[in-house]
Amino acid sequence: MVVINDVTDTVVGVAELDGIIYTVCHGSDTVRAHSLEQSVGRHKDVVVRGLSDACDLVACLKTRRLHVADHQGIWVVSASSHSKVSILYTVWCSP
Repeated sequence: MVVINDVTDTVVGVAELDGIIYTVCHGSDTVRAHSLEQSVGRHKDVVVRGLSDACDLVACLKTRRLHVADHQGIWVVSASSHSKVSILYTVWCSP
């Protein structure tokens, strides 16, 4: 069992890659990274510029990427470098 003590917001998405649990909270632009090994502690969080209201998070084992959904679309984050962020799909709403 993993206890994440520093998450106080409503978690809307959880994904795991290589022993790292990623969480995203409602209304956040940050993907938080937590190690499964207690001796390692926290990993560097990923701020997704442009992400405004995260609602889900999934991980792709094949591409090693995280996919974060919000009302604008789906954001793609490289789990290995955390520096490559792009929008995969944009939701267009007409009035």
